[in-house]
Amino acid sequence: MEKTIISDISLVIPCYNEEFRLNKEGFISFSQANPHVTLCLVNDGSKDKTKEIIEELQRDCHNIYSLHISENVGKAEAVRRGILYIKEQIQTSYIGYFDADLSTPLDFANQLQLILETEPQLWMVFGSRQLAPQEKIKRRKRRHAAGRIVSKLINLSLNIHFADTQCGAKLFRRNTIEALFEEPFVSTWVFDVELIHRIKKIHAHTSIESLVREIPVSSWHDVGESKVSPFYFFKLLRELVKIRRS
Repeated sequence: MEKTIISDISLVIPCYNEEFRLNKEGFISFSQANPHVTLCLVNDGSKDKTKEIIEELQRDCHNIYSLHISENVGKAEAVRRGILYIKEQIQTSYIGYFDADLSTPLDFANQLQLILETEPQLWMVFGSRQLAPQEKIKRRKRRHAAGRIVSKLINLSLNIHFADTQCGAKLFRRNTIEALFEEPFVSTWVFDVELIHRIKKIHAHTSIESLVREIPVSSWHDVGESKVSPFYFFKLLRELVKIRRS
């Protein structure tokens, strides 16, 4: 793919064994309605037919691209490689990532872009389920409660004050990508938090809340059957320690 001016926004969509969850119609509809947005679907070593579905989407939509990784490297590294791929291959003003299940609608990226355009000091803007009106959020009560606990642990551990760092809808300025994504993440799981930590380290004498903004998601719906176990919180604490030491 030649390096040309392609879009205002480019989004990485990490995919691992998404054969039965990828909403092909949703991706096609969004791509047709938003020609200023480029999507890069990253196949993270899937063992099912995810690769074939991504290639089909790429054939159907001029603004959908793909990156195939031969072995499963995990969401953090898949996102990082996708972001760097976009930076090298596509001239675009804003780069971000969204979840493959489309729990947050892709058109929410337009709202994130508007924030970055109007507030030039920001490095990053992301969606928050906790700040959104509850009628906009379709989420099981157990996961909602777990999310509140996770947010408290993250904020206490890293001395930050955000309501929902784990929502999979984030956007960055192109000129911040090298500083934030060039080095591999030490965290394999809560890399979203590590990104905020990296910004905090770069601007040690500036309030992180003045550089990172969270805004309510337009809507969000629970997808899949993921469950929260006690091991989840032990893993979180271990990851947070690694981030603090980085």
